[in-house]
Amino acid sequence: MPKEEIVIVGGGVVGCAIAYFLAREGISSRIIEREAIGSQASGAAIGLLAPLHGLDVKSPLMAPALESFHMHAKLHDELEAETGIDVQYGQVATFLLTLAEEEGNYLKALIPHYKAMGLEAAWCEPEELKEFELNENFRGALGYSQHQVNAYRFNLALARAAELRGVTIQHGEVIGFRCQGKRVSGVTMKKGEIEAEAVVLAMGSWSRFGGYWLGNNIPVEPLRGQVFQLRTKEQIRHSFFYRVFILPKIDGSLNIGTTMEFAGFDNRVTPEGRDFMIQGAVDIMPSLLNAELIGGFAGLRPLSEDGLPILGLLPNWENAYVAAGPGGKGILLSPIIGREIARLISRGSSEIDLQPYSPARFSETA
Repeated sequence: MPKEEIVIVGGGVVGCAIAYFLAREGISSRIIEREAIGSQASGAAIGLLAPLHGLDVKSPLMAPALESFHMHAKLHDELEAETGIDVQYGQVATFLLTLAEEEGNYLKALIPHYKAMGLEAAWCEPEELKEFELNENFRGALGYSQHQVNAYRFNLALARAAELRGVTIQHGEVIGFRCQGKRVSGVTMKKGEIEAEAVVLAMGSWSRFGGYWLGNNIPVEPLRGQVFQLRTKEQIRHSFFYRVFILPKIDGSLNIGTTMEFAGFDNRVTPEGRDFMIQGAVDIMPSLLNAELIGGFAGLRPLSEDGLPILGLLPNWENAYVAAGPGGKGILLSPIIGREIARLISRGSSEIDLQPYSPARFSETA
């Protein structure tokens, strides 16, 4: 029976980041993935690294999101040097558009926060937007430099870098745990069992089930995000947002996304999602009506009950950890989640305060 110090359930970007940072701490681990690395939400993410988008500047998540944003800038170089995988990290000029003066005032107030991140940011008047051939009704935009990665490649690079440092990746389905007192001593799979010194639940939208097995409530629900790919005659070089994102990827494709739907575990793209995204893109840039639809994909973003990640040691257990619920910011947050969970396991404490994300806040039993 194989024995590893740490068994990580889930081979998405969070699980692979934890394994990678554990390896950097000198701790061996084994990732168990039911399907393939990055086969769920991580591989279907649009890849934006946007810490301020959709996040209140007073949120306890703001500081970790900013730190993780800056970690990406160094990590992508390290991963490429170690693995040879280009994660297609890069910058793209982005414009957050508005049709209303009140919303424009809100966006203008964000400019100091973007500058504090080290990003260039400025308000653009309608006249300055004319060169982009946008909807003429827009009353301005917050323009800033945004970063992005190819989410699937980033997940693969983390997995490969972890393997090169001694991590084992095993394909199989976990169906429960073997426990002794307050410790998890083994991971039960459909085929076989693995002994473990500790376990980490990095199960994305399926984290709730891991909680059931250990008598804990991990309230994470799948939030379906659909993304569609267009081909245009002339390359679009800037990103725009109003209800939907128009994002040119470094490989030359143009992504539009994403929907936010509670659709259970149905990860299919739908005609309704397609029509909503395309109409939203055309509302921003009318010329996209002539673009060719070349593909689409969907992922189930793991959204927690209160919108904050669930990170740390599970109540009533000495060696069972969880890293779940980052919602649509899993790619952005994965470096800092990986680093902090690795430190919590290896050193007994994290560098940042994980209390706001503690699973104990949902401590009623499942």
